[in-house]
Amino acid sequence: MYCSKCGKEIDYDATVCRECQQAEAAAAPAPKGNPRMRGFGRALIGSILGILALVGDFLGYLVNMILMGAVSWYGASMSTARALANVICIFVFISGIIAVILGVCSIKAAKSTPNGHPRPVPTLILGITATVCGGLALLCIMMPLLPTLMLLLE
Repeated sequence: MYCSKCGKEIDYDATVCRECQQAEAAAAPAPKGNPRMRGFGRALIGSILGILALVGDFLGYLVNMILMGAVSWYGASMSTARALANVICIFVFISGIIAVILGVCSIKAAKSTPNGHPRPVPTLILGITATVCGGLALLCIMMPLLPTLMLLLE
């Protein structure tokens, strides 16, 4: 159980909190779930989306380079390359935005833990990961479009 005044964990059969001397009648039952995992699901989803957005940036760039080569060498349709680049950019943009939002929410949830309660460190780490990966993906969003722009400038 946890003390309702100071938040420290107390023995189940204790009559007084050792930290603040609060009587047992004010003691509250332990919170549901592991307090160190508060907000973990949001942070995990944000991290996965951020990493997928980064992978999408680089795969989009490589696939687009291959398609641009096909356009240059074989005279294939340029619309296919543009369509693929647009689809990849939309995926990267949406998943990057969601990753940043979930990451920031997870960081705020980890920092807003009341004094005396354990901090959700895994949530904080994954929140930072989601924010960084999502932000990098948004910064690199133009990477899949670079080959198309290079061909248009020639």
